[in-house]
Amino acid sequence: QKTSEFGFGAMVKTTKWLHKDESAYRKFFLDTFEWTVPEGGLKWPHIESTRGHENFGAMVALDGMRSHGIKVRAHTMFWDNVPDWVVPLSGNELKHEMEKHMKSCVAHTKGKVEHWDVYNENIHYDSFQQHLNDPNITSWMYTEVHKLDPNVKLFLNEWGVVNSQRYTTAYYDRIKILKDSGVPVYGIGIQSHLSGVDIRSVKERLDLLSRTGLPMWATELRIADIDEHKKADKLEDILRFYFSYPAMEGIMLWGFTPHMSEPKGALVDGNMVVSSTAGRRYIKLVRHDWRTHETHNLPSSNSLSVRGFKGDYVLRLKHGKKVIHEKAFTLGSKGAKLQIQGSGMLRYSFVFGIHNCSESI
Repeated sequence: QKTSEFGFGAMVKTTKWLHKDESAYRKFFLDTFEWTVPEGGLKWPHIESTRGHENFGAMVALDGMRSHGIKVRAHTMFWDNVPDWVVPLSGNELKHEMEKHMKSCVAHTKGKVEHWDVYNENIHYDSFQQHLNDPNITSWMYTEVHKLDPNVKLFLNEWGVVNSQRYTTAYYDRIKILKDSGVPVYGIGIQSHLSGVDIRSVKERLDLLSRTGLPMWATELRIADIDEHKKADKLEDILRFYFSYPAMEGIMLWGFTPHMSEPKGALVDGNMVVSSTAGRRYIKLVRHDWRTHETHNLPSSNSLSVRGFKGDYVLRLKHGKKVIHEKAFTLGSKGAKLQIQGSGMLRYSFVFGIHNCSESI
């Protein structure tokens, strides 16, 4: 198996990625993850701290990651944390600048990102609604971004929704209103900044949100604990639950080094980027236990059935140590059937079914 259909990724500081002395940081990321999200490089204050002077330098780092096959979540087009010059704007002037910002963001990211967090933490903050006196401004944001790029998947993103039932209910209500109004929201972002992990409570809250029928991503998972062994156990508990939850499509860690906003959530020790206990636990689950790598001798029946995790694969047929046939394929929910006919050899039919995750994890 080359890649996973389920998204496993982490937040990256784009300035750190680009720094010439951070080769260990880049290597650990590329060896461990398949998705990324920039910490701040695509937020409005970073892009346009001075009005009319844009800086999309983060795209240099993201393009570098994409060249290695990394997929990108773009975070975040709008948030209540805005450039200082935006604060006094109101009415038509504010909406005009918002429209310019949308067009510029999409122009720089179209075809390069899989997701956009369009409006971050909308149930906690409402400055755009207040300044514009427009209760439908959220719907407008999503509708306009969708017009600019119909192919990118648009997300809401919130904190506290698995920590507090009050926030879960508010989030559900907001999503339901938008969905029922035909607003093009693809998915639900669950930030997941946790110190303790109560799986029963988390499940109850996700069960409510799943009633919207929208896919979910754990967009900012971070387990903070100064005890590495306790952190590793908590991390494994929530990873196993999220990976097995039917509506969940991916898990993004909110950083992996001590340079993150909460150093107690790191997966590595020190500047040499050496895996900690929690880091080794993560790698074991994501890169080994939840991957399918198998070798078989061909049976006399000329057919072989294998179960595997969903994702992209390469099948290599060997005679002795020599590869005599190679075929790339994708294993999805319906499985895959490969038939290979080689010169001077018998015909073999390779049938691949889908691994039942709930049994294996």
